[in-house]
Amino acid sequence: MTREERRQAGQSCRNKTKRVDQANWNPKNRKFDVIDLLLEAQQRRIPELLPTKWAHMAASPFGFFRGAVPLMAADLAPLPRTGLMAQICGDAHVQNLGAFEAPDGRQIFDINDFDESIIGPWEWDVKRMSASLVLAGREAGNSDKQCKNAVLAFVRGYRVWMRRFSEMPWVDLARFQIYREVDPIRSVLRKAERATPPHNLKKLTV
Repeated sequence: MTREERRQAGQSCRNKTKRVDQANWNPKNRKFDVIDLLLEAQQRRIPELLPTKWAHMAASPFGFFRGAVPLMAADLAPLPRTGLMAQICGDAHVQNLGAFEAPDGRQIFDINDFDESIIGPWEWDVKRMSASLVLAGREAGNSDKQCKNAVLAFVRGYRVWMRRFSEMPWVDLARFQIYREVDPIRSVLRKAERATPPHNLKKLTV
């Protein structure tokens, strides 16, 4: 497909799913028991570690959110979506972002947790990240207005950068590093590269 054909194919998704339809979630429509779902998802986990996980989940709404990936996936599955699939993180939230060492030794800023990665609807990562901004923001003492503004800024940035990425050659896209574009992050990470001995850099960026 040409770039224009891909653009038209993407725009045609709006005829299948309106953006406002993405908000049509009601917990009363669940056809499963939440506790049963969470217990089933832990069957292959190390039993001795489960009490620790449950304690973290019980500590706060954001803690519960972090440990309930299967629940959110089950909630999102029946909702409207465009049908565009991607290799999603599966557990996109603010505490899964950070700096780490790239294969070539440089530090980059990106998602750093892919244990839930799966081919799925791109909307799932966006919604999970948005929800995390609200929950983490409330936990940090931010107002609902601040949380809402954070989500709007995130979604706006996502939209703008997806548009830019769609127009980039594959080679440039594959090599894209976020520190090339964000000056404050770039300066901090490059200073860390200069000041941190190579044998310590790996430990600090795990």
